[in-house]
Amino acid sequence: MSKLFQCSECSLFYKNKFLAEKCRKWCAEHKSCNLEIIKHAVKKSLLNNAIQ
Repeated sequence: MSKLFQCSECSLFYKNKFLAEKCRKWCAEHKSCNLEIIKHAVKKSLLNNAIQ
């Protein structure tokens, strides 16, 4: 799996830095997650496979 980028606020992972930064900004400003952003997060099952 290629490099992943993590939102420093909610800890979700993304395939590109742009989405991770967009998520971080939203989380910091609104103290919540945005469904339109997090639908692009890497699925937990893919993360588990990448670790193994």
